Amino acid sequence: MNPIHYLYMYQGLSQLEHFSANRMHLANTLVRSQHLPRLAMQLRQLSGQMHDFIKGDNHIDERQLLVSLAELSAYLYQLQHSDATQLPKLRGKLRHTYDTDDNRADLILLPLGARWWLSHAKARGLTLYFYEPNEDQIIEFTQARAQAQDLNFNKQTAWYNAVWLSTAQNLMNQFSTLANPRFNDHGGLAVTGSKVRDHSSLNDDFAGYLNSVKKLAVDDWQHLQQRWLQQLMDNGTVNEIVVLNPAKIGSLQVDEIEQCVWWPLADQNNNQVRLRVNWNANDQQSIDTIDKLERIDSYLIQMIVAQVSMIENTIELTPISLILSDHLFHLDYSRVPTKKNTLKALLTGQISKLMSKKRRLVEVESTKVLTLSQLICEPILSVLDSLSASGRLQPTEMQIKQLRQQHRLAQDAGLSLLATNIECFYKRRVEAKDILQLTYLCKILLLLEAELPLSFN
Repeated sequence: MNPIHYLYMYQGLSQLEHFSANRMHLANTLVRSQHLPRLAMQLRQLSGQMHDFIKGDNHIDERQLLVSLAELSAYLYQLQHSDATQLPKLRGKLRHTYDTDDNRADLILLPLGARWWLSHAKARGLTLYFYEPNEDQIIEFTQARAQAQDLNFNKQTAWYNAVWLSTAQNLMNQFSTLANPRFNDHGGLAVTGSKVRDHSSLNDDFAGYLNSVKKLAVDDWQHLQQRWLQQLMDNGTVNEIVVLNPAKIGSLQVDEIEQCVWWPLADQNNNQVRLRVNWNANDQQSIDTIDKLERIDSYLIQMIVAQVSMIENTIELTPISLILSDHLFHLDYSRVPTKKNTLKALLTGQISKLMSKKRRLVEVESTKVLTLSQLICEPILSVLDSLSASGRLQPTEMQIKQLRQQHRLAQDAGLSLLATNIECFYKRRVEAKDILQLTYLCKILLLLEAELPLSFN
């Protein structure tokens, strides 16, 4: 595996071709057969990033490819140097396999939430999230269409489309037993090959549903922070879904600079986590979500299911569904009774003004104070990005001067490991592994200072 990802560095990331991305996908297929699910996931994601980059997706650049290659290189090093006790954790969690005979296991599916989404590449889809109590895990199911494919597939038709001889709408409002469960290459439930054998309405035993889901819920934001930091250290990312059990729910707050609405939730220690809902004058879905959040009485909310996104070095939480005292409310699909909405009126009156304030947002971003890790690592990553993009791995005199300056900063900050690795660039001939190793160190430092949507007393 090492020669493969080193080769991309020597040929230059800007020169990637479809053959390179296809080879990474082939490697994913091979390692899956060797029962290395975490490695397979990394290879699959990297292959997808390469394909997007080759197609000209503006949201994927050489920097992201470099970081992904560095994470792959670091993980391969861990695998190669792990002992028997470390290997099971490093391999990742194997998804269950099911026999083809009558003794195969069924899945008990408790609905958590439904999310309609649009990707940067114009793909669209509906993702359903379930809790499987027997294995105490969250499982997802996605049906999606690429750009310009199946124009009849939209937010409403997806909700009523047939899924396992049922519909997404029914699955999100009932207890279900899925017979002959199948998984796709991404670890989610497959579209075909399964069927709902037994089902009953959540309303038949909603108290039982609440008790089951509470096992998942987090009620101490300090534990949530520790969980995220551990996941970032282990995998470089965080779990996609979290269930929150707040002690106190605050009022929605309009943020004119960020052009979003914040929803603060306090835990039993009065620490706060903020959920974010972006809004735009041209995006009716976000306006509708804010409208629903404002009209639902907070005392009815028992738990909140939120999507967790890693945006560069910032974690963002977005509400997907509300687990109320008597039913499950899906923000993208459920409706609430008409009620006077002062926040929506406020937003409607301010939209034109806020859209004209984008320049102010840019000015705020340009004057934002950098963290220590950003101050040291960003200039280093710029040099590494330039070297790996061109395939000419030896730094110029100007780049060496920049690295020397960052070397002094790292030494002054007590970051001796980082300083030692920077030194390699002007004390010996640079190899692909040196760039990947330094990139990974910078990425880890940035993750340790990742901006979390939490505040503590």
